[in-house]
Amino acid sequence: MELRPGAPVHSDIRILFAVEPPATALLIAVLEGPEVVESQFPEAVMASADMLRRVRAGQAPEATAHGYDNPRSFLEEFFGRRIPPTALARRRPSPCGRRP
Repeated sequence: MELRPGAPVHSDIRILFAVEPPATALLIAVLEGPEVVESQFPEAVMASADMLRRVRAGQAPEATAHGYDNPRSFLEEFFGRRIPPTALARRRPSPCGRRP
């Protein structure tokens, strides 16, 4: 999955993650800066897919080296105490059943 904090206004940060194992966010890659996003995104997606395969096969013990107790603790690591107000807000599903 891909998270674009600040989108659509600021889309120069991309966070690639998976929900693996269930109810657990596995942070795989972070790209920062428009040039980096443009030039390295395809490579980051391929590396992320490889990491996810390794995690599923039990071959990536480093993937569980750091954990978070809750969404707030995860966000505080990246934003400090300046968590954007919308970061923890629940989103309503779009009429077609998918999130925008």
